[in-house]
Amino acid sequence: MGSESKAPDLIGKAESALKDCLIHMAKMRLIRNSKELSYCRTQAKEIAVNIFKSLGFLNQIYYKRMWGHYREQVRNLPIKPDRLDQYLDTMMFSHTADEIMSACEKLTADTLRLFRILSRFWIQQTLNRCD
Repeated sequence: MGSESKAPDLIGKAESALKDCLIHMAKMRLIRNSKELSYCRTQAKEIAVNIFKSLGFLNQIYYKRMWGHYREQVRNLPIKPDRLDQYLDTMMFSHTADEIMSACEKLTADTLRLFRILSRFWIQQTLNRCD
């Protein structure tokens, strides 16, 4: 992370954005039985937006361009899930609600792993400074 003094605050904001993903996944699960593809895709878009917000906070950046251009900016971030593009493609182009839901779950889980890694790193950095 860039500024160590801002790291805890930004990790908190990133975590908050990621919690919103869980709300949208719960909404998808509620309607899952109907296999409503357009509804799942709408929820997947909301999940992607919150993932992008979260990654922006983790990388301490502001996006320069908005809708339709997030993806190209996120590709260049140093901190991001390894299979981000694969999950986004599935979320946008899959023809089944189950595949969309699975991609959303995996993307959120991978992003949560990044939080754990960065949180541990930040804690270790803080402890090293105290020694």
